[in-house]
Amino acid sequence: MDHGRAVVIYFLGIISGVCILPAVLFTHEHLLPRPAKTPAPPTVGPSPNELWPTAVAPGQMEDLKEIWLHLDAPSQLPYEKLDTYQPGSGRFKGQAGQDRWVDQVLQSRRKLFVVESGALNGINHSNSIFFETERDWECLLVEANPYLWPEVRARHRKCFFLSGGLSITKAREDFPFKLAGPLGGFTATMGAAHAQRAKAEIARQESSRRER
Repeated sequence: MDHGRAVVIYFLGIISGVCILPAVLFTHEHLLPRPAKTPAPPTVGPSPNELWPTAVAPGQMEDLKEIWLHLDAPSQLPYEKLDTYQPGSGRFKGQAGQDRWVDQVLQSRRKLFVVESGALNGINHSNSIFFETERDWECLLVEANPYLWPEVRARHRKCFFLSGGLSITKAREDFPFKLAGPLGGFTATMGAAHAQRAKAEIARQESSRRER
C-alpha cells in the first residue's frame, strides 16, 4: 500500500498566536492509532486554556482540541541522533540553502518563530534546526508521514511537533497521501516528474525490503 488518506482539521495559531494554518491528521487503515490522551498542558509553558484563541468560530473549538491531542511539546531531553550535526557549530543544514538565505535576509535575527512543513525525520534536509540551535528560535515541526513520527520524536528537538500536515485547501476534506519517504506528499499536488520520482522511490524501498 503506497498511499493512505489524510483527514483535514484546522490548526489555528495555538502556538504562535498569530498564524492560522489549516492542517491534516494522517490516518491509515493498517496503522494502529496513537492511544488517546487527555488534553493537558505541555511540560513547560502556558496551559491549553491560555493557548486557545480568545475568539473562535462556531465548530472550530473541537478541531482545536483534536489538534491538541496530536501536538507534542518541545523535548526537555538532550538532543539525540542528530547524525553529524553539532548544535552550536554555526553550520547551516537546509535542504537547498534556505536557512542560509533566510538568515541573511533577516540579518541573523534571534528569538523568532519558524514553521517547518515536512519535517521528514527531524534532521535530514532540516530547514529549521539552524534557527533552533544557533538563533534561539521557537519552532513547530509538521510531518504527515506516520512512519516518520517516531524518528522525529527520537531526536528530542526543542520544537513543538504536530503529527499531521498542512491542508491544500481551507475545507475539511480527505486527501490521498502517497508514502514515498522524503518524496511523499499529496497526490493531488504532485506534478508528473514528482510522481515519477516518488514511484521510483517506492520501488527502491520495496527492493531494499526484499533484500533484507
